[in-house]
Amino acid sequence: MRRNNTLSSSLHPNDYETPITEAYRTIRTAIKFAAEDQSRKVLLFCSSIPGEGKTSIIANLGRLFAQDHKAVLLLDGDLRRPHLHSLFALNNRTGLSSILLGYSNPEESVQSTQIPNLSVLTAGPIQPNAAELLGSPRLEETLSLLKDAYDIILVDAPSLLTVSDAQLLAQVADGIVLVIRSQVTHKEQLIKAQQFLEPFRPKVLGAILNDRS
Repeated sequence: MRRNNTLSSSLHPNDYETPITEAYRTIRTAIKFAAEDQSRKVLLFCSSIPGEGKTSIIANLGRLFAQDHKAVLLLDGDLRRPHLHSLFALNNRTGLSSILLGYSNPEESVQSTQIPNLSVLTAGPIQPNAAELLGSPRLEETLSLLKDAYDIILVDAPSLLTVSDAQLLAQVADGIVLVIRSQVTHKEQLIKAQQFLEPFRPKVLGAILNDRS
């Protein structure tokens, strides 16, 4: 699948026949069947290294799920290098980190977008103790509340090989999708990422090969 840098250029509501749109639809359908089979709501998108396209992929998939009349939440789980708020031009004054610190709650932190049925929970202010926050019981409590409000939650995770945060998120996710960027991800990095995901093998739904020509 080819990756574009912005949501507006990578998927257009009225552009139904382009290869990129069809590629995203194929992925959405595969995820839909895999997730519904075992009632998986919280899907974690991770990669070996930064820059493999997770953020734009979940943004476009979220848009397609929303067009399918699903209540969709995109959650930025990268408390160190958040990106979702920039992609959707949202403020990041409060978000997941604020909730985990007890400064706010999900209801007041989730933001709507211009796309019907699609909401975003940004990462919130950057935190030096991200791993401690993501390892706290409050994360699971927060996801439990959000699962009651949304049909599907797509989580943008930090890269597996840089910090332990993605593994902490994997513990509370219902399903995991690995994003691999063609001609960027090295074989050794992919092997290492697979090793990190080995404890969560039953949750792994598959992989997306990004930027394949």
